[in-house]
Amino acid sequence: MTTIGSIRNSNNLDVRWPSQVLLDAIGFQSRVRGRVEDYLKERGIEELSMMEFMDLFLPCASQSIDD
Repeated sequence: MTTIGSIRNSNNLDVRWPSQVLLDAIGFQSRVRGRVEDYLKERGIEELSMMEFMDLFLPCASQSIDD
């Protein structure tokens, strides 16, 4: 069984986790979490790695926020 602690202690960004458990480990506030859950459900994403999560929701380092 996957626990929040195992995600937080993992040193591998490519391990795939159940999306709900990953969101629990990240600790989003309810409004943001709801939006992220909706996005993942709409796209049928049930598992993802931390790297995939960052690719989905964080801009590339080379992009400015104003782009």
